[in-house]
Amino acid sequence: MQWYWESSHYNHEMGQMVIDRLWNHDDSHDGFGKNLTAENIAGWLDEERSNLNALVRSQPMLVKEISDLVR
Repeated sequence: MQWYWESSHYNHEMGQMVIDRLWNHDDSHDGFGKNLTAENIAGWLDEERSNLNALVRSQPMLVKEISDLVR
């Protein structure tokens, strides 16, 4: 919760990072966001699916807990 005042409101510093990333003003926030284009979106989606599948395999109790909550 480093970037948030409380669970649903982020602080000014986080807001500035979002604006910088959206408008390509600043790429120094390493690991924060990614500029998606028609050329790279398929690869990004594949990577995200792979990460999700790895999480599901490594955390079966978490998956069960979330599934139970959804029901």
